[in-house]
Amino acid sequence: KITKLYNYSNSLMRKLPKEPEQWADRQTILLFRLMDEVSETNFSSLRTIVEQAEQLEIDLAGSRQSDRDVGYELSNMKRSLLTFLNAVWATHDTVRNVKFGDPDMLTDDDDILEKFEVILGRLDRQIQMAENVMEIISTGVTIIQAETTNKLTKLIVWLTVAATAVLVPNTIATIFGIPDLQISWTWIIPILILSTLFSVIVTYRWTNQFRVNPFRSKKFKNLRKKFRAK
Repeated sequence: KITKLYNYSNSLMRKLPKEPEQWADRQTILLFRLMDEVSETNFSSLRTIVEQAEQLEIDLAGSRQSDRDVGYELSNMKRSLLTFLNAVWATHDTVRNVKFGDPDMLTDDDDILEKFEVILGRLDRQIQMAENVMEIISTGVTIIQAETTNKLTKLIVWLTVAATAVLVPNTIATIFGIPDLQISWTWIIPILILSTLFSVIVTYRWTNQFRVNPFRSKKFKNLRKKFRAK
C-alpha cells in the first residue's frame, strides 16, 4: 500500500493546502472525524453491556433458577459500566474543550466547529443510556436482597408455625394435667386438635404478610418500559 501511495505522491502533494490558515481547517476536520469514529465505537461497548443487563433483567423477572452467581455478574457489569462512563465523560470534556477552546492548531471557523455538536449530542445519549443501565443494575441488587429476605421470611414462618403447633397443645395439655381437674377425654382431644389448627392458621397468615415480591412492583415495571423505550 505504501508503494501504491508513492506512485500518487506528486498528485497528493499538489492537493495539499499551501496557506497556513488552510491547514487549521483540515486538521480540525480530521480531528472531528477521529472523535466521531471514537463516539460511534462507544456504542459497540455500550450495546454489549445493555444486552447483558437485559438478559439479567429477564432472568430476574422470570425467577429463572440457575447455579450462576448473579451478584458477581452484577458487580462485573457495574465495574464495566463505570469504566465506560469514565471514558465517555473524558471524551465529552475533550470535545467540549476543542469546540470552545482556542488552540493554535485548530480553526476558528464556526461552521466547522459546529460539527462537534453532533458528537456532543451522541455522547450525551450514551451517558443517558448508561445511567439507565445503572438503574437496572441497582434494581437487580434490590431484587436479590428481596429474594434473600423472602427465603429467610419463609424459613421464619415455618419455624414459627412448627413452634406454635408444639407449644399450644403442650400448654393446653399441661393445663389439663392439673390434679383434681375432672375433664372428660371426649372434650380434651377435640380442644387440643381445634386449638392447634386454629393457632397454626392464625400464625401462618400473620407471618406470611411480611413476604415481599419485587417482581410485580410498579417501580420495576416502569423501569423496564423506560429502558426498552431507549
